[in-house]
Amino acid sequence: MTTSPTVLFATDLEGDVTRGLNLASALAEERAATLLVVHVVPLRASDGEGMLHTGVDLMKSARHRDLHALSRSAPDVPHRTLLRIGEPAEELARVASESRASLVVMEARERSALRRMFGPGLVERLRARVDCPVVTYQPHREDSHAASTSRLESALPPSVALQSVLDARVDALLGWLDARADAVASVAERPSIQRAVARLAAGSSQRERDELVLELGGHLREVQGVGVELWLGDGGIDATSSSAFVEPLLSVGLAARPGPERDAWISAAMREGAAVSFPIDASDPAQAPVVLASARLPLPGGAAAALAFTFDARAGFLRILAQPGPSSSAETYAFDQQGLMLSNSRFPVQLQRAGLLAPSAQAARRVRVSDPGISLLDAPAPDATEAWPLTEMAAEATAGRDGVNVHGYRDYRGVPVIGAWRWISSHRIGVAAEMDVADARGAQFSRA
Repeated sequence: MTTSPTVLFATDLEGDVTRGLNLASALAEERAATLLVVHVVPLRASDGEGMLHTGVDLMKSARHRDLHALSRSAPDVPHRTLLRIGEPAEELARVASESRASLVVMEARERSALRRMFGPGLVERLRARVDCPVVTYQPHREDSHAASTSRLESALPPSVALQSVLDARVDALLGWLDARADAVASVAERPSIQRAVARLAAGSSQRERDELVLELGGHLREVQGVGVELWLGDGGIDATSSSAFVEPLLSVGLAARPGPERDAWISAAMREGAAVSFPIDASDPAQAPVVLASARLPLPGGAAAALAFTFDARAGFLRILAQPGPSSSAETYAFDQQGLMLSNSRFPVQLQRAGLLAPSAQAARRVRVSDPGISLLDAPAPDATEAWPLTEMAAEATAGRDGVNVHGYRDYRGVPVIGAWRWISSHRIGVAAEMDVADARGAQFSRA
């Protein structure tokens, strides 16, 4: 079972800390990871007990305050801080192992020839101790900024830049979805939960029901969910029909809207052990779409229940796909087998003006990735929008064919775009990265 990834930012609170924090935050956001900001107060064993007490005092004073002040300036990604005392390479390697870091970010400092004679630097020593990649960055220099920026911006043609963006978004999206599924499966495996659900199914007392609600509520808060439900399968494990899920055994908080779509995901969990949905409608129409993560929970006598947690899709799924791309017209979005958009559009105002969206509405689960035949920037949407064919990209993706189109095709606004796309059969969604042809002509972009 996988865990949520961690990106470790190692800093001595000197040098170009802001640049490192921004880089580490961006890498954490791309991977839907937690950012762990670590500072090690240098202390060697030979420094003796007196220095140890000095180090402990440091934890309670300036360094501790500086570290927390730094964390408050971090971009909007899940993050935490950690202060250690010891030999920096050893302590950082220990933290990387304990946190199962997938990546370490740290500043690369220039070292004099004399220092190099005395042995490897911190970056080299750390790389020798950890299994994950160590990404380094150079501190910002005013005299080299223009040249380095020019080199970066000329690195990739538009089609390759889009594929790079697509790869990063898909990896982050799958990581976030799988982490939700793993979290619910872990709760369903707890013997205390299984016993309490079995008693509830057999007709437990109100006190036992309240205790189960409290325990599930604690787990729900830990994983930042917004609702939990329990369902009994009709006849046991192989519950596949919508009639099997008429009334939940237990429901707390925000749920998914009742209907075939919700029931299909619960049925999948009963058959396969666990399942996580793409964004589906919430039971409250005024709320944002939710992601439903479900796990099969065995009961005595061969029966089974489904434990389902709901998550606000904005917290991960929509946030990941809303990240900026290599140009002002670039966007990444997800869609289902019918071409229904599952995330928000980069161009809601254009869609509202064309009559495809109500004022202030967002595109998720309201706009179909179909070709209007004309540019909606120049004219209102024609009638009978349901008869529009899928865009060239969406038709290929929903047929299970990944691809790249650098020649241009009309997107759901009728605007010529280039694009890269992938169909993820395991999650029943397609993901596309597109940008306007007008922006792509002759342009070069940096890697995502």
